[in-house]
Amino acid sequence: MQQKMEIQDGSNDKKYFTIIPNYILNHSTMWDREVYIQMKRIAGEDGTCWTSQKTLSSQCGISVNRLKKSLGYLLEHKWIKGIGTKRVYTAGGTQQVNEYKIADLWKININFYEDKGVSPDDIPLTKGVSPIEPKGYHQTIKGVSPDDDKEEPLKNITIKKSRNFVPPSLAEVKDYCLIRKNSIDAEQFIDFYESKGWLVGKTSMKDWRASVRTWEKRDRQSPQKVAEKAIIPNYAKDWVK
Repeated sequence: MQQKMEIQDGSNDKKYFTIIPNYILNHSTMWDREVYIQMKRIAGEDGTCWTSQKTLSSQCGISVNRLKKSLGYLLEHKWIKGIGTKRVYTAGGTQQVNEYKIADLWKININFYEDKGVSPDDIPLTKGVSPIEPKGYHQTIKGVSPDDDKEEPLKNITIKKSRNFVPPSLAEVKDYCLIRKNSIDAEQFIDFYESKGWLVGKTSMKDWRASVRTWEKRDRQSPQKVAEKAIIPNYAKDWVK
């Protein structure tokens, strides 16, 4: 007596792969394909897709209006089926979202290529769309502009350079004072502005070297100390004027 063997697949391959019929790839624009692929990925093998339009459009990298147009196309050609609404809970509260089921297209996919007597690879693609297009291909959906399939231009973004003030070290102030050949006490300079939170009046300091030069002007009427001989480190050579 032959013993029966039962094998269970525990690899969970479908968690990591989404299989798309070539019929879809050859009868849709890149936007429709992306929407279909994302919806099929979300639904899995036996589930449904009920994500919000905002989330789905973000995952597809298209606008909500462009998404509505693609959903209309997928529904019209019965690649997906609307099965009602679903109540979901979000950070903003409870929302009602449309729920879709992915239609079984394997028979349509096989019959199409068998009837044509060609393999899917024999059908050339032009700009991402097959020359074989179904009747009524991409009719305008009410409430959606035909221009919504155009790529959305990037907004002009102005990048501001960071001007955050970095307080100097004691060594930097000492080196700058040596270069300037002044008699300012670097430790006194550091202590003074640290006690003020590096503010000049009520404004944050922008250039500590300018403050050193201001101290020089106020110190000119005071008896001058003998300036030390300046030994300029490499990093401070740009300070020499």
